[in-house]
Amino acid sequence: MIVDYSGNIRERAKRIGDLYFMKEADQSRQVASFAKQKISLSGWHVQLRHLNNQDMKMMFQKGHVEGTVTVQIEDVWNCSTCVAAKMTREPFQSRSPYVKKPLEVIHTDVCGPMRTTSKGGARWFVTFIDEHTRFCYVYPMKEKSQVVEKFIEFKNLVENQTGHFIKELQSDGGKDYDNNRLDKSLYSAAQSTAKWDFTANYIRNRCFTETIGCTPYEKWTGYKPNIWHMRSFGEKVHALDENPTKGKFNRRGHEGVFLEYSYDLKAFRIWLTGAKKVICS
Repeated sequence: MIVDYSGNIRERAKRIGDLYFMKEADQSRQVASFAKQKISLSGWHVQLRHLNNQDMKMMFQKGHVEGTVTVQIEDVWNCSTCVAAKMTREPFQSRSPYVKKPLEVIHTDVCGPMRTTSKGGARWFVTFIDEHTRFCYVYPMKEKSQVVEKFIEFKNLVENQTGHFIKELQSDGGKDYDNNRLDKSLYSAAQSTAKWDFTANYIRNRCFTETIGCTPYEKWTGYKPNIWHMRSFGEKVHALDENPTKGKFNRRGHEGVFLEYSYDLKAFRIWLTGAKKVICS
């Protein structure tokens, strides 16, 4: 049995061999730091960085993503943040019929300087979008002159990942693709959430895209994205205390605020309100 300081029984377990099996676990209690309650479509709208209503409903109703069993479909809502941040958005143009494989055509554009400097000191970003899958890589830059360096980094990464080779690189918007639209999409997502680099692109790659009939992530990897872990900017979370010197009865986690997804780790960047510092967890 597990009892609290007042002697009240909180949990019961049956021992079978060397294991204990819980018998009366309180299912209403939070069982994980990031456990979700039932979330409405408007709630997911915020967590997906203000994705438009039509694509939101399509990706959930048609099962284009995993980890969303708690979605509650509702009528169209009005988002004042979107009205302010996305007034100039335009639809994608039609796809090029001759592109049959990843990396056959890559579209690139440079955006900046941004009014707000990122945490790494960047005020520019360059995008590389695969025509076939719509999957996008975004690289923050401190100076516009870093474009060639970032392209070489991108080229080495994706050619090793896919086994394909880049055949054509288009910039400044090709005839069959409006690259400027994605820059606007990233920018407006960033305007809606106070973040403008990796996190905005991370979300966009996992959102339904009408022109390919699925998410860019699925088209690029062959797997549906699982978005159960996605959180809204500023959401309250708990991070595991990994201090090896903590006592046996010390608290196992710290309360914090979700900031963004880590650029180089499969982790969240969290602001610890008590310690007043940012960690990856």
